[in-house]
Amino acid sequence: MSVYWHEHAKAFIAANNLTSQNFRAHAARGSHTDYVLAAARDRGLRVEKLGMGHYFYQDDKIIGGMRSMLSSVVSSIAVSISANKTLTKSFLDSAGVPTPQGKSFKVKDFENASDYFQTFTSPVVVKPVDGSAGDGVSSGVASHEQFLRAWDRAARATVSYGSVLIEKHIAGIDVRAFVVGSRVVAAATRLPVFVIGDGKKTISTLVEEKRSLRDTNAYLTRMPIVIDDEWLETTGLSLEYVLRDGEVSILNPTVNLHQGGENIDITDQLCPELQEIAVRAAESIPGLRVAGIDLLVRSPHTAEGAVVLEANTKANIAVHQLPAYGDAVNVGPAIVDEMLTDANVCADRVA
Repeated sequence: MSVYWHEHAKAFIAANNLTSQNFRAHAARGSHTDYVLAAARDRGLRVEKLGMGHYFYQDDKIIGGMRSMLSSVVSSIAVSISANKTLTKSFLDSAGVPTPQGKSFKVKDFENASDYFQTFTSPVVVKPVDGSAGDGVSSGVASHEQFLRAWDRAARATVSYGSVLIEKHIAGIDVRAFVVGSRVVAAATRLPVFVIGDGKKTISTLVEEKRSLRDTNAYLTRMPIVIDDEWLETTGLSLEYVLRDGEVSILNPTVNLHQGGENIDITDQLCPELQEIAVRAAESIPGLRVAGIDLLVRSPHTAEGAVVLEANTKANIAVHQLPAYGDAVNVGPAIVDEMLTDANVCADRVA
């Protein structure tokens, strides 16, 4: 999860012609588990559901398995590290992977956190160290009043570690690079809630049309559009404003599919240098052989200024299988092939 500087989002939307005519409908939702199980069966493996997980066998030899979206080729150490954003940042920094300037503080250490915030001359992002799905994240925090609200929000959302992370707000677009082994097998950008004007309809009407459009996508329909009224006010707009034809309006600065964001496939656009950064990020954490690496980039075509935000051990491949725009990428086979490699079984001998 990350945040946009809205100029970058608008430029990307315009460059990729993300109009309603190009929106992709998906009648069947499909889940992460469904795609991986299908890939295992396609490779001739026997699938057994044991307890809370699914496990794959070649004859009587166990090849691997998964529980929820966690693969057996991800170590327990990797899970522990990735669950803590501060610890993840330490591993990334040690490996020379670019990350945003930032520091974490215990919830009870507000005074020192406030002093640290005041050292920034540009906006920051405030988020819980162990948060997920965008819970407790505030972006573009610039004033002391905003920081107070952001701190309270993050403090209430923290779960296990009782800590809050303050990071420099980096201008860019959000990219999820799905790394398996030593390669990026899929990449997607996740856009915040947006509408494109036609010179006639109000933003409110365009939002209702966008909601109807999302209902045709079985993956996105369950995630409601959330408009940030405070953010909209800062842009000088209201729900009754009529956008010019082709004008893009961002309605929530937070990039989160669960708040109405949209996923766009950019696998073929992601430059080799960004792919290398994503792979290095995954390799910096012991035993992280399947991961969703979140980056902020100026463009999919350049690594200049790019930073890695976090690593996800339970990254949902439905983001790549069911895009709102662009081509679907079948990630399941790569995950199963990594298990086969781990089990010293050649994939072409299994089918």
